[in-house]
Amino acid sequence: MTRAKLIPSPGTSAAVSVFGGQVRIARQKLGWTIQTLATRSGVSARTVSLLERGEPQVSIGNAIEIALAAGVPVFGTTHTDQLLALERVQNEAIVLLPARVIEPDWGTDNDF
Repeated sequence: MTRAKLIPSPGTSAAVSVFGGQVRIARQKLGWTIQTLATRSGVSARTVSLLERGEPQVSIGNAIEIALAAGVPVFGTTHTDQLLALERVQNEAIVLLPARVIEPDWGTDNDF
């Protein structure tokens, strides 16, 4: 069974394009080839190329590996310890959330 092709919204397309462009700029400032960045990221050169071209099918994990290897900040940092601290804070907030969300019943009256 084949997966449905993702048709990204304009905002998603722009975000992926900007992210890929930031990776390309960083890579070229470092003087690295696509293959060098791929090797340092643990991904294929094709994956790096797809990301740099703004293709949305690159997995988020691979995109972050590539960005961090090139020195592109993710969530405002390139430092693993800071990302781990952000994760801890997030997990503390998640624990406080209800186990499930129940949508309000607005009824059929549209006068709200």
